[in-house]
Amino acid sequence: MKKVFLGVVLVSLAVSWVGPLGAQQALTGPSLAIYSGLALVEEQRTLAVSAGENIYLIEDLPEGIVPDSVIFRPEQSGVQILEQEFISSPPTLRWRIYNEMSGELRGTLSYLVNGVTWAAYYTAILTQDEDQMALQSWVTLQNTSGRAYQNARIVLIAGELQRETMLGLLYDRYGADTGVFGSRSAEVVFETQPSFEYHEYKLTRLATLKNNQTLQMAFLSAKGVPLSKHYVYEAALSPEQVRVELRFVNDEASSLGVALPAGAVRLYKRAEDGTLRFIGESTIGHTPKNEEIVLVPGIAFDLKAERVLKDRQLVGHDDLGRDIYRETYEIKLRNQKDSDVVIEVREKLSGEWKIVSAKPGYEKLDANTVLFEVSVPANGTATVKYTVEWKNR
Repeated sequence: MKKVFLGVVLVSLAVSWVGPLGAQQALTGPSLAIYSGLALVEEQRTLAVSAGENIYLIEDLPEGIVPDSVIFRPEQSGVQILEQEFISSPPTLRWRIYNEMSGELRGTLSYLVNGVTWAAYYTAILTQDEDQMALQSWVTLQNTSGRAYQNARIVLIAGELQRETMLGLLYDRYGADTGVFGSRSAEVVFETQPSFEYHEYKLTRLATLKNNQTLQMAFLSAKGVPLSKHYVYEAALSPEQVRVELRFVNDEASSLGVALPAGAVRLYKRAEDGTLRFIGESTIGHTPKNEEIVLVPGIAFDLKAERVLKDRQLVGHDDLGRDIYRETYEIKLRNQKDSDVVIEVREKLSGEWKIVSAKPGYEKLDANTVLFEVSVPANGTATVKYTVEWKNR
């Protein structure tokens, strides 16, 4: 288990158990596994019961409870919940319980609750040379479930969880504003580890989140993260614009190497006078360690492209009678910068195809994509020209 310095807020749920005589039981803090907009609450409870059938009210529940998700796991045998009714105002569970003998009944109460959510946000500050960055992450915890949570244990779950509802299938994507970069937090430590097919971040202390409160906490900080800047032209996405990509690897050599939850990334660059310039926003998906991450802050101002279909001919038919076409494309790249650049030109090709001629050379990335890496001089132009034969599949 790898320990990562992170920060967040814990939540707890206080539930009162009222028996036949109305006696409220002792309260303990729960464990919460928090997803996006949904949390799984687990509480240890002790209930005074009499032999036979009893009616009990479980009160002080959050308004966002999912009634049909309630599970009770008693520590002893001979206990059955015969009937459950949910009363919405105030949120109350009415149980008819059968117990073989009188005494204390201990068990774990589990249920899902809506309105407790978390999301990750990132801030990246590039150096002047644009070859390194400082990366900091924050998490925002929000509670709109209808009650306060105190002194509990919490695990944040990052992954893609399928949920089925009466309206069909829903896919929850789990994931705060920027802060000032500093060293890793020494106060709060999270442990990160796989959980089923997801990833979890476990806080090692307790904390409190009030109802209708939003808290923002430091999550992860890394300095000196190596990155590279690339220019990419993809006519299928934009016929004239050249986008900027920043690429880095989530590994230990980059001062990272931990599972990163999905989130928005705000990008800045440090100017010569030490002040910051906002250069755009991007997003990252859930990223395990050792995977490459690509950020797209925006469009290159001084780079332009133009793609023209120069020629198109029907040159024959195959054995199945399908038309075979030959097309010639020309892509002109313009660089108004005072320095040379390399532009990655990615062309999407459909059907069954083969390139007859190309200048410059190309690399086949997959069944539908070829890549030209083109050097464009400062204040100059460069041209890609290729001819492709294709037919429908």
